[in-house]
Amino acid sequence: MRFKRKKGKKISKAKKKVYDGIEFDSGLEVYAYKALKAAGINFKYEPNSFVVSGGDTRHFKVHKKTPKNAFHEIKTDNNLKISYTPDFIVYDKQGAIIHIIETKGFVNERFSVVVKLFYSYAIDWLPYLKNFFIPSNQKAVDETIKIILEDD
Repeated sequence: MRFKRKKGKKISKAKKKVYDGIEFDSGLEVYAYKALKAAGINFKYEPNSFVVSGGDTRHFKVHKKTPKNAFHEIKTDNNLKISYTPDFIVYDKQGAIIHIIETKGFVNERFSVVVKLFYSYAIDWLPYLKNFFIPSNQKAVDETIKIILEDD
């Protein structure tokens, strides 16, 4: 029997953590937050989302065949936009985005697609972006911070 994930079901096994009054999605995010703060880097945690694809308001009908061989209509209003919210954004002195840090212990299928769309978005809309980091453990977070400090 195939396992089918229920809609809205959490994909990762990471447990939410609260630190400094902020709810983080994982312990790795808390570690990165503490390390960035200790290093004195100008950053924000999940400050905004980027719409990397879509955003159209076009309406059309999608007819999907069901197991009972009947077609039903799917609304397209909410299906056209794909957004991405990075974990940490590092700014320069003028307020431009220069580094993005996305802590990922486990990379799922959705992230792989969305991050590729974000790369394309960043080329067009984030001219000062120097680095996009995806650390998967604490050692990688430490190396990320070392690179950021050397870059400034």
